[in-house]
Amino acid sequence: MLLLKLLSSAPSEEVIEQRTELVTAISIVVIALAVLLLAAAALGRKKLGSTKVLGFAAVSVALSFVLSFIKLELPFGGSVTLVSMLPIIFFAFVCGAVPGLIAGAVYGVLQFIQSAWFISLPQFALDYIFAFAAVALAGTLRPLTKRTGTAFVLGILLVCAVRLAMHTGAGIIYFNMGLTWESLPLVGDGAHSGALLYSLIYNSLYMIPELILLLAVSAYLVPSGQLDRLLAEAGKLGL
Repeated sequence: MLLLKLLSSAPSEEVIEQRTELVTAISIVVIALAVLLLAAAALGRKKLGSTKVLGFAAVSVALSFVLSFIKLELPFGGSVTLVSMLPIIFFAFVCGAVPGLIAGAVYGVLQFIQSAWFISLPQFALDYIFAFAAVALAGTLRPLTKRTGTAFVLGILLVCAVRLAMHTGAGIIYFNMGLTWESLPLVGDGAHSGALLYSLIYNSLYMIPELILLLAVSAYLVPSGQLDRLLAEAGKLGL
Protein backbone atom coordinates (compact mmCIF):
# COMPACT_ATOMS: atom_id res chain seq x y z
CA MET A 1 0.00 0.00 0.00
CA LEU A 2 2.83 2.39 0.83
CA LEU A 3 4.44 1.67 -2.54
CA LEU A 4 1.20 2.40 -4.41
CA LYS A 5 0.72 5.59 -2.41
CA LEU A 6 4.22 6.83 -3.22
CA LEU A 7 3.88 6.09 -6.94
CA SER A 8 0.41 7.58 -7.32
CA SER A 9 0.47 10.67 -5.11
CA ALA A 10 1.21 14.23 -6.23
CA PRO A 11 4.94 14.99 -6.59
CA SER A 12 5.52 17.14 -3.51
CA GLU A 13 9.12 17.51 -2.34
CA GLU A 14 8.52 14.98 0.45
CA VAL A 15 6.95 12.46 -1.90
CA ILE A 16 9.74 12.91 -4.49
CA GLU A 17 12.33 12.27 -1.77
CA GLN A 18 10.50 9.15 -0.57
CA ARG A 19 10.12 7.88 -4.14
CA THR A 20 13.81 8.48 -4.81
CA GLU A 21 14.89 6.56 -1.72
CA LEU A 22 12.57 3.69 -2.62
CA VAL A 23 13.71 3.39 -6.22
CA THR A 24 17.37 3.73 -5.19
CA ALA A 25 17.03 0.74 -2.90
CA ILE A 26 15.23 -1.25 -5.61
CA SER A 27 17.91 -0.25 -8.16
CA ILE A 28 20.72 -1.56 -5.97
CA VAL A 29 18.94 -4.89 -5.63
CA VAL A 30 18.28 -5.05 -9.39
CA ILE A 31 21.95 -4.39 -10.21
CA ALA A 32 23.08 -7.08 -7.78
CA LEU A 33 20.65 -9.60 -9.27
CA ALA A 34 21.61 -8.66 -12.84
CA VAL A 35 25.32 -9.13 -12.12
CA LEU A 36 24.68 -12.49 -10.45
CA LEU A 37 22.48 -13.70 -13.32
CA LEU A 38 24.96 -12.60 -15.98
CA ALA A 39 27.83 -14.24 -14.11
CA ALA A 40 25.87 -17.46 -13.69
CA ALA A 41 24.92 -17.49 -17.38
CA ALA A 42 28.49 -16.86 -18.52
CA LEU A 43 29.99 -19.45 -16.19
CA GLY A 44 27.24 -21.94 -16.96
CA ARG A 45 28.09 -21.91 -20.66
CA LYS A 46 31.73 -22.61 -19.80
CA LYS A 47 32.85 -20.47 -22.73
CA LEU A 48 35.91 -18.36 -22.14
CA GLY A 49 34.53 -15.73 -24.52
CA SER A 50 31.43 -15.26 -22.38
CA THR A 51 33.40 -14.66 -19.22
CA LYS A 52 35.66 -12.26 -21.08
CA VAL A 53 32.70 -10.27 -22.34
CA LEU A 54 31.35 -10.15 -18.79
CA GLY A 55 34.71 -8.93 -17.48
CA PHE A 56 35.03 -6.39 -20.29
CA ALA A 57 31.53 -5.12 -19.50
CA ALA A 58 32.36 -4.75 -15.80
CA VAL A 59 35.55 -2.82 -16.55
CA SER A 60 33.81 -0.58 -19.11
CA VAL A 61 30.92 0.26 -16.79
CA ALA A 62 33.35 0.90 -13.93
CA LEU A 63 35.49 3.24 -16.07
CA SER A 64 32.43 5.13 -17.26
CA PHE A 65 31.15 5.44 -13.70
CA VAL A 66 34.49 6.80 -12.46
CA LEU A 67 34.67 9.31 -15.32
CA SER A 68 31.13 10.46 -14.52
CA PHE A 69 32.43 11.88 -11.24
CA ILE A 70 34.75 14.21 -13.17
CA LYS A 71 32.18 16.73 -14.28
CA LEU A 72 31.19 20.34 -14.58
CA GLU A 73 27.91 20.97 -12.78
CA LEU A 74 25.71 23.44 -14.65
CA PRO A 75 23.87 26.08 -12.59
CA PHE A 76 20.41 25.08 -13.86
CA GLY A 77 20.91 21.34 -13.45
CA GLY A 78 22.63 18.69 -15.51
CA SER A 79 26.36 18.27 -15.91
CA VAL A 80 29.06 17.77 -18.53
CA THR A 81 31.31 14.81 -17.76
CA LEU A 82 34.79 13.86 -18.94
CA VAL A 83 33.66 11.57 -21.81
CA SER A 84 32.04 9.19 -19.32
CA MET A 85 30.08 7.47 -22.11
CA LEU A 86 33.19 6.56 -24.11
CA PRO A 87 34.12 3.25 -22.38
CA ILE A 88 30.63 1.75 -22.66
CA ILE A 89 30.23 3.05 -26.22
CA PHE A 90 33.50 1.31 -27.14
CA PHE A 91 32.30 -1.85 -25.35
CA ALA A 92 29.06 -1.89 -27.34
CA PHE A 93 30.99 -1.14 -30.55
CA VAL A 94 33.16 -4.21 -29.95
CA CYS A 95 30.72 -6.68 -28.36
CA GLY A 96 27.45 -5.83 -30.06
CA ALA A 97 23.97 -4.57 -29.32
CA VAL A 98 22.74 -7.02 -26.68
CA PRO A 99 25.80 -6.82 -24.37
CA GLY A 100 25.83 -3.06 -24.97
CA LEU A 101 22.16 -2.81 -24.02
CA ILE A 102 22.77 -4.60 -20.72
CA ALA A 103 25.92 -2.62 -19.89
CA GLY A 104 24.20 0.66 -20.74
CA ALA A 105 21.16 -0.15 -18.61
CA VAL A 106 23.34 -1.11 -15.63
CA TYR A 107 25.33 2.10 -16.05
CA GLY A 108 22.09 4.06 -16.18
CA VAL A 109 20.95 2.61 -12.87
CA LEU A 110 24.34 3.49 -11.38
CA GLN A 111 23.82 7.04 -12.62
CA PHE A 112 20.49 7.10 -10.82
CA ILE A 113 22.12 5.93 -7.60
CA GLN A 114 24.86 8.54 -8.01
CA SER A 115 22.43 11.45 -8.34
CA ALA A 116 18.96 10.07 -7.75
CA TRP A 117 15.89 11.95 -8.93
CA PHE A 118 12.61 10.08 -9.29
CA ILE A 119 9.24 11.57 -10.19
CA SER A 120 7.47 8.74 -12.01
CA LEU A 121 8.22 5.36 -13.56
CA PRO A 122 8.10 6.68 -17.16
CA GLN A 123 10.50 9.51 -16.24
CA PHE A 124 12.85 7.03 -14.52
CA ALA A 125 12.78 4.65 -17.48
CA LEU A 126 13.47 7.38 -20.04
CA ASP A 127 16.08 9.26 -18.00
CA TYR A 128 18.11 6.34 -16.70
CA ILE A 129 17.32 3.08 -18.50
CA PHE A 130 16.49 3.90 -22.13
CA ALA A 131 18.81 6.93 -22.34
CA PHE A 132 21.93 4.98 -21.40
CA ALA A 133 20.86 1.69 -22.96
CA ALA A 134 21.12 3.65 -26.23
CA VAL A 135 24.83 2.70 -26.27
CA ALA A 136 23.59 -0.59 -27.73
CA LEU A 137 23.33 1.31 -31.03
CA ALA A 138 27.04 2.19 -31.10
CA GLY A 139 28.02 -0.54 -33.54
CA THR A 140 24.83 -0.86 -35.55
CA LEU A 141 26.13 1.37 -38.37
CA ARG A 142 29.32 -0.66 -38.93
CA PRO A 143 27.85 -2.60 -41.91
CA LEU A 144 27.17 0.71 -43.69
CA THR A 145 30.83 1.66 -44.09
CA LYS A 146 34.15 -0.10 -44.48
CA ARG A 147 35.91 2.59 -42.46
CA THR A 148 35.98 1.62 -38.80
CA GLY A 149 36.69 5.16 -37.64
CA THR A 150 33.73 6.54 -39.56
CA ALA A 151 31.45 3.86 -38.11
CA PHE A 152 32.68 4.67 -34.60
CA VAL A 153 32.01 8.39 -34.98
CA LEU A 154 28.59 7.73 -36.52
CA GLY A 155 27.86 5.42 -33.61
CA ILE A 156 28.68 8.19 -31.13
CA LEU A 157 26.39 10.61 -32.97
CA LEU A 158 23.56 8.07 -33.00
CA VAL A 159 23.94 7.18 -29.34
CA CYS A 160 23.98 10.82 -28.25
CA ALA A 161 20.99 11.68 -30.47
CA VAL A 162 18.90 8.86 -28.98
CA ARG A 163 20.07 9.72 -25.47
CA LEU A 164 19.03 13.35 -26.01
CA ALA A 165 15.63 12.20 -27.27
CA MET A 166 15.12 10.03 -24.17
CA HIS A 167 16.14 12.81 -21.77
CA THR A 168 13.89 15.23 -23.66
CA GLY A 169 10.97 12.84 -23.25
CA ALA A 170 11.65 12.58 -19.53
CA GLY A 171 11.93 16.37 -19.35
CA ILE A 172 8.50 16.77 -20.94
CA ILE A 173 7.05 14.68 -18.09
CA TYR A 174 9.00 16.77 -15.58
CA PHE A 175 8.09 20.19 -16.96
CA ASN A 176 4.45 19.25 -17.59
CA MET A 177 4.17 18.87 -13.83
CA GLY A 178 5.03 22.56 -13.50
CA LEU A 179 8.46 21.82 -12.03
CA THR A 180 11.52 23.82 -13.04
CA TRP A 181 14.89 25.12 -11.89
CA GLU A 182 14.79 28.62 -10.42
CA SER A 183 17.98 29.68 -12.20
CA LEU A 184 16.85 28.45 -15.64
CA PRO A 185 14.98 31.13 -17.65
CA LEU A 186 11.39 30.31 -18.55
CA VAL A 187 10.30 29.80 -22.14
CA GLY A 188 7.16 31.69 -23.15
CA ASP A 189 4.61 31.75 -20.37
CA GLY A 190 6.43 29.08 -18.40
CA ALA A 191 7.78 25.56 -18.53
CA HIS A 192 4.34 23.97 -18.46
CA SER A 193 3.14 25.82 -21.58
CA GLY A 194 6.10 24.74 -23.72
CA ALA A 195 7.38 21.52 -22.16
CA LEU A 196 8.85 20.09 -25.38
CA LEU A 197 10.88 23.19 -26.27
CA TYR A 198 11.83 23.78 -22.64
CA SER A 199 13.01 20.19 -22.21
CA LEU A 200 14.91 20.18 -25.52
CA ILE A 201 16.78 23.38 -24.63
CA TYR A 202 17.51 22.22 -21.09
CA ASN A 203 18.90 18.82 -22.12
CA SER A 204 20.77 20.16 -25.16
CA LEU A 205 22.73 22.56 -22.97
CA TYR A 206 24.66 19.65 -21.43
CA MET A 207 24.32 16.99 -24.14
CA ILE A 208 25.89 19.13 -26.89
CA PRO A 209 29.09 19.82 -24.88
CA GLU A 210 29.16 16.12 -23.93
CA LEU A 211 28.98 15.19 -27.61
CA ILE A 212 31.68 17.71 -28.54
CA LEU A 213 34.05 16.17 -25.99
CA LEU A 214 33.36 12.67 -27.30
CA LEU A 215 34.02 13.79 -30.87
CA ALA A 216 37.19 15.60 -29.79
CA VAL A 217 38.58 12.40 -28.27
CA SER A 218 37.52 10.47 -31.36
CA ALA A 219 39.34 13.01 -33.50
CA TYR A 220 42.50 11.80 -31.78
CA LEU A 221 41.72 8.07 -31.56
CA VAL A 222 40.76 7.59 -35.20
CA PRO A 223 43.49 9.44 -37.18
CA SER A 224 46.24 8.33 -34.78
CA GLY A 225 45.36 4.68 -35.26
CA GLN A 226 44.69 4.18 -31.55
CA LEU A 227 41.13 3.02 -32.20
CA ASP A 228 42.34 0.32 -34.61
CA ARG A 229 44.95 -0.78 -32.07
CA LEU A 230 42.35 -1.04 -29.33
CA LEU A 231 40.06 -3.04 -31.62
CA ALA A 232 42.96 -5.32 -32.57
CA GLU A 233 43.75 -5.96 -28.89
CA ALA A 234 40.10 -6.72 -28.24
CA GLY A 235 40.16 -9.17 -31.14
CA LYS A 236 43.22 -10.93 -29.70
CA LEU A 237 41.31 -11.43 -26.46
CA GLY A 238 38.48 -13.10 -28.35
CA LEU A 239 35.99 -10.27 -27.86
